[in-house]
Amino acid sequence: MDNAQLGDYISGKMLENPLIEMETVSSDDSEKRIYQRKLDWLEEQMLKQDENAVYYSPEISKPEEKPAWPTQNVKEVLLEQLYKLGQDDDDLAVKFCDHIDDNGYFTLDLEQLIEQFECTEKNALKAVSLIRSLEPKGVGAFTLSECLKLQLPEGCDLACRLAEDYLPGIAAHQWQDIAKELDVPAEAVEAAAEHLWSCHPRPGMACGREELPFYLTPDLLVMKFRDRYEVMLCEYNIPKVRICQEYIDMAKQEKDPALSVYIKTNVEKVKWLHQCVETRGQTLLKVAKAVLRHQERMIHFGPQYMRVITVEELAAELGMNEKTIYHTLKNKYIQTTYGVFPLSNFVLRSSEDNTQTHINEEIIKEALQEVISKEQEEHPFSDLKLTQILNAKGYLVSTRMVSKYRRELGIGGEEERLDLHVVSDEDDCDCGCEHDHDHCDCDHDHCDCEHDHCDCGHEHHHHH
Repeated sequence: MDNAQLGDYISGKMLENPLIEMETVSSDDSEKRIYQRKLDWLEEQMLKQDENAVYYSPEISKPEEKPAWPTQNVKEVLLEQLYKLGQDDDDLAVKFCDHIDDNGYFTLDLEQLIEQFECTEKNALKAVSLIRSLEPKGVGAFTLSECLKLQLPEGCDLACRLAEDYLPGIAAHQWQDIAKELDVPAEAVEAAAEHLWSCHPRPGMACGREELPFYLTPDLLVMKFRDRYEVMLCEYNIPKVRICQEYIDMAKQEKDPALSVYIKTNVEKVKWLHQCVETRGQTLLKVAKAVLRHQERMIHFGPQYMRVITVEELAAELGMNEKTIYHTLKNKYIQTTYGVFPLSNFVLRSSEDNTQTHINEEIIKEALQEVISKEQEEHPFSDLKLTQILNAKGYLVSTRMVSKYRRELGIGGEEERLDLHVVSDEDDCDCGCEHDHDHCDCDHDHCDCEHDHCDCGHEHHHHH
């Protein structure tokens, strides 16, 4: 399990077992409490220095110079698209990009942009609109509300209203209060809120390649020192499990043998859970250190020196089952001096997969399939958008590679994946006839003959 799955699992066990006490840290906690939890974790890591430390080999020296690791921020992504659309450095849209931050928001408001570039409001709005039409969706907003609305598909009127006026209430899950004020069902408010939560509040982060979106937290952390590096488990955000002392005291005083057996059984379950969490951490640390022992140059000099090993090599080195290693690596992220990466990026499943590249194609394809499976049928992702999403998850691929992997998986392009059956009542059909879309809803099968009338009794302006 990754950290998030482990937290959910422990929470579920707490509901099953009344003897489990859990100490958690969430975004709702005070900064002081979160800070103290991290300090406690760091103190624990200092005591584990011998366990965490890996010393550089004597042969570590900077190899032949390689190009720096490619990075592309949101400004570069936008400019690339604008230049392809025929814009040049003298156009307002290109100039406005200088005032978009890494999160994808304008750093100046509309009036300030007009004043700085001495343009009319009409031309400024036109330039802003052009930027907002680019990928990633949501860039070019002045406020969070605008950013979310830009990402919502058409027809989400209630979600737009919530984004405009009810963001604090949505964050507090005040469905009933909002529903009462808007005179709509609470279920509709909750469903509209789900649309908002599917939007990225910082769309520009999808372009960055050096860190993951804020909602992904690393499972491991690498600290680089002169003669060594230390690999640490990020345990401060995993719930701590304890046995409720009240039940222990009750068991000592209780004379009912059935209750004593119940308490003893559940105490053993808590101890078992604690042991499982410990074993999981030890296994993850053991595998991660083995992987990173092959990545000394990358840790010391930068990700352009990344190399891969196979699961077969790791299994032989550690004396572990290949399947155990694969599942240990899966969905785990590691934070380094140079950014956050999926741990599986450093490992290939077998020697047959080795193509002298750091990318594990099979895992990339799995991630690509997962992203496409979650897209909306009426708004499929372009290859550029798929690339940005994968980059944000730490899979460093180009648009050309995404297109290649997509074709190898037998998945069509953006237009081929578009669900053409999603048509609103107002949409015009392409039959060429003039009508008010009064197509019949009878249950008859209509033939393809040239007759103007079928046998259902309805008059049709266009043969079926």
